[in-house]
Amino acid sequence: MPELSYLITYRNTGTDRQAGLTYVLNALASLKRIEIILVEQDQAPQVSTKILPGNCRYTFVHNHGKFNKSWGLNIAARQAKAQNLVMADADILLTQEGFEKIISHFQNGAEAINPYTVLIDLSKCESQALYEGNSRLHVERTEQQINRIERGCHTPFCGGVFALSAELYEQIGGLDERFEGWGAEDDAASAKIAHFSKNAATLTGAHAYHLWHTPVSYVDSKETPGYLRNRALLSAYYEFGDDFYQNLASHDFKLRGQTEKYISADPGQYKALKEPLVSCLCVTRARTDTLRQAINCFQQQAHQHRELIIVCEDDDKETLQFTSALSAPSIKVCIVPANPKLALGSLRNIAIANAKGEYICQWDDDDWYHPRRIELQLKSAVDQNKAASILPRWLIYSPADHKAYCSNVRLWEGSLLCETRLLRNGPGYPALSRGEDTALISWLYVQDQLAIEDRPDLYLYRFSGNNTWNNQHFERILEASTELDDSDTERVFSMVSG
Repeated sequence: MPELSYLITYRNTGTDRQAGLTYVLNALASLKRIEIILVEQDQAPQVSTKILPGNCRYTFVHNHGKFNKSWGLNIAARQAKAQNLVMADADILLTQEGFEKIISHFQNGAEAINPYTVLIDLSKCESQALYEGNSRLHVERTEQQINRIERGCHTPFCGGVFALSAELYEQIGGLDERFEGWGAEDDAASAKIAHFSKNAATLTGAHAYHLWHTPVSYVDSKETPGYLRNRALLSAYYEFGDDFYQNLASHDFKLRGQTEKYISADPGQYKALKEPLVSCLCVTRARTDTLRQAINCFQQQAHQHRELIIVCEDDDKETLQFTSALSAPSIKVCIVPANPKLALGSLRNIAIANAKGEYICQWDDDDWYHPRRIELQLKSAVDQNKAASILPRWLIYSPADHKAYCSNVRLWEGSLLCETRLLRNGPGYPALSRGEDTALISWLYVQDQLAIEDRPDLYLYRFSGNNTWNNQHFERILEASTELDDSDTERVFSMVSG
């Protein structure tokens, strides 16, 4: 029985990557107490079996889309025989001393190990010298050159390579396969370990080496939708509580590492429907000025097959008088008793119960919506084969000081568009007066049903002073947002004034 299972997932993007993988496998072959499990994910196998050492097991899985590191490592973990796992990138090297320390820490009760605090990026020449046998694995760097400090990078606990017990791996539910492409998957794994582990260790002063390779075109930069999507997913780990972690682990462990993940995916349920009915849900009370604009935004939507469900209380004379004059057949008003007082979440569920659409779309009464909001969010849900769509950024307008902002990246609950069936069969909105949509988004995340569409211009969140949340909440949002320049602010003002 091996003491460590060393897990690698790999995709060939050029000769540099091949050379690096070959060197890593040869280095690992000399370690007698480990087994190597290599999972290649691509459209067709590229790894030559000639480079595989005797202690290596190889699996090819089909993935024609973005590289999914978490998925590949989960597949490898399913095959592991050891009680302790090392999960690593194919271009990362540890020293033999590092492996001995990992084994020693596991023997002393560690559940998770960060095997280095000094990361050294090798140059092309330094890497080539290693491959040719003309150099030993030791290079000098200044303090600013290690750990990518010069690039302003922060390496998380699970960055590049980390170790954990098989028992802890099961407890955390495996790695989160929602992260595709580059970025944030290591941070998510680190957050899981921090939440569940009672004994995590860091090998202070130990070195890890990153082999040089040519940058590849498919890697998402920090400005691309793929990276923004991953950052939005990661925000759930920082904002949701213990129930989220527990539910996520329970859900994901059953489904992790399915080798046919990218072969057997069924098309979206509504792909055959050219324009499904979308029910926009609007809970309101005594805000007819902004409600009027919300209705105008609804009526200007490019998606034609839609209805608006307005829910108000029977003592709200202002709203009742306003809605009584509405004659549009696509607008339905649901009047509910003011006593006993119902929480906002309960009022949203009443709107869902009265919806006729295949989808619902949250439509708050004090915000502004782009004419293509329904169309584009529906398209993202169908294209990504998810039941729901949400925005990772939106615009913000503060009338008091006439300033506009682009929000920080997170899962903005108010932008939800979702299959009605899923909400009716699921928990729906909890009976809360604030934060009711956060609990629902947490559930949808766990169910892996969130498509993420980075179009901040589709939704304008407006601070009126009469929002559900208080001024302090709004100020915290602004602190994390980016203020727009004068010309963009004027465009935002023209939108909300129209």
